Amino acid sequence: MVSGFVYSNKIGHRTEKLMDATLEIEKGNYDIEAPASKSDKIGILGKSLNDMAEKLKQANIQQDQFTAMITHELKTPLVPIKGYCEMLLNPKFGELSQDQKESVEEILQNANQLQELIQNVLNAQKLSAKGMKYKIADESLEEFMEQIYKTLSPL
Repeated sequence: MVSGFVYSNKIGHRTEKLMDATLEIEKGNYDIEAPASKSDKIGILGKSLNDMAEKLKQANIQQDQFTAMITHELKTPLVPIKGYCEMLLNPKFGELSQDQKESVEEILQNANQLQELIQNVLNAQKLSAKGMKYKIADESLEEFMEQIYKTLSPL
């Protein structure tokens, strides 16, 4: 009877440690170690939990590397696009017709919008890593709606 109580108490303690490890993994702490020292079912469960945590950790690392690579690759062509647009808009390089000027301004505006979207991807990554700082500012709804209309009007 006493041995049953002791055995039950040990199982309860190991189960509680597994639960604690599971909750930590749920929070994003993949460095936690679940008890996996024994070869019984609880030990096997702990080993599986540790293996899953390691795979999640590796997946997060790969996701961060992929995001960094993609954002870099998307930013690279924006520099010359924006540079050439600004050069074309500079009167020193020749005058443009009104239609040409509006078209170049539209290209520049869309390049800026793409740059902002890339920054949003980086911000989302920071947010998931809890490294995001917020900058709260007032925005003009009228300008926002005008920008949407201008962007979608060709469609």
